[in-house]
Amino acid sequence: MKYIQILECSSTLGNCCNDYGLVTIIDITRKILELVQLVVPILLIVMITVQLVKMVVNPDDKKNMKKLANKIIALFVCFFLPVIVDVVVGLLPNNFKLSSCWENAKISREISANTPLVYISVTDRDPYSIVGGGSYEPGNEKVPGSSGSSSVSGAGAQRLLSVASAEVGTHESNGGHTKYGLAASLPWCAAFVSWCANQAGFVSTGVLPSYTYCPNGVSWFQQRGRLHLEGSGYTPQPGDIVFFGAGGSQHTGIVEKADENNVYTIEGNTSCEGAASSKCGGSDGVSRKTRPRHTGYIYAYGNPAY
Repeated sequence: MKYIQILECSSTLGNCCNDYGLVTIIDITRKILELVQLVVPILLIVMITVQLVKMVVNPDDKKNMKKLANKIIALFVCFFLPVIVDVVVGLLPNNFKLSSCWENAKISREISANTPLVYISVTDRDPYSIVGGGSYEPGNEKVPGSSGSSSVSGAGAQRLLSVASAEVGTHESNGGHTKYGLAASLPWCAAFVSWCANQAGFVSTGVLPSYTYCPNGVSWFQQRGRLHLEGSGYTPQPGDIVFFGAGGSQHTGIVEKADENNVYTIEGNTSCEGAASSKCGGSDGVSRKTRPRHTGYIYAYGNPAY
């Protein structure tokens, strides 16, 4: 059976930096250059010191002078090696994979390594069926749940929060989390957000994405100009979708409210706190969370056009 990997290019990853092999090679290259910049200058300084001692002992030996000059030049080259590489790569065309990925190699490597890779069958995409048919795009993965349940109260953001609030306490120990559309063993924070959005009727109307892979949610909001980075001065709004970790790749949830220091969320696939802790039986589940805004863990907020 033929499989495809759901891993899309986005401005977070850089142009085609989702090529895991390329990103890994570039990241290793960067690490080697950093090691060279650290170790080689130390060795050269030791060698220059030895050369200076030889010159003091034998000041008439011109060979020692030449060797000393060569080592000093090598020392300067090592110090400026990263700058030289950046300049050379910067001269390459922007659509060339190496140059387009170089600057983003570190974050791309973190995203590729830390985010579970999801593979789906080309012929059988459930539960990742494409919403409305057509080709796959980030944010149009189908998840279970009715499109706009009549039992959901409220409008706009409050409608989404009404759905999410009713799910607090759903947990893994009894398999309740599988209602959101993924196998029991798969990370399901994004599937939870998408399920709530679908229940509230916001997926079919294009107000919210349906995603099971966090970077696809980030990409969806970015493409619509509705992604706001934490620390940019944006104030999170009720009903916003929050993304955590490097490039927003590690976790996601729904914002209930926010103040200057914290964001108060409803999240799936998380440790249960407060009232939810007694319902979750010690396992991960759906819970209200308090997330500090200034620790670097929160990446950005997607602001839906309710």
